[in-house]
Amino acid sequence: MALEALVAGRPVVATRTGAIPEVLTDGSEALLVPPEDPVAIAEAVIRLVEEKDTAERLVRDGRRRVRDHYTEEAAADAFMRLVAAVLET
Repeated sequence: MALEALVAGRPVVATRTGAIPEVLTDGSEALLVPPEDPVAIAEAVIRLVEEKDTAERLVRDGRRRVRDHYTEEAAADAFMRLVAAVLET
């Protein structure tokens, strides 16, 4: 859902759980907060409302990350690199 939100032009506030910290970098593509911390979530949302430039930067950088790593083209390129590496061994 976080990647879809970025593609839709929405900044992301997410908790540091599961694969989220592996997919999105705190302060670069999203604001990541500790799990089960409603105060931290609220503060992050308020920050994005008050700091429009921060919200826009997160979306811009997040869209770039999605384009570079999570599109069909990026997956195909990664697969071809893997095949080439296997064939070289």
